[in-house]
Amino acid sequence: MKKLILWMIDFFKVDIPTEKVVEKVVEKEVYLPQNGVIDGDITIKGNVLVKGNLTVEGGLTINKED
Repeated sequence: MKKLILWMIDFFKVDIPTEKVVEKVVEKEVYLPQNGVIDGDITIKGNVLVKGNLTVEGGLTINKED
């Protein structure tokens, strides 16, 4: 039965829309410049993991959403 239906779809050139769910995880590594300084504003959407020290000159705002 399945072969007959597939043959009919192919013979009559019927376009059957199908739904596919594609899940893709993208990891990016960002390399800092030689001197380790980025000038300007930075916006990070996602998680931040700091291994080592974090030095802040100026203000630091942290929002926690539950």
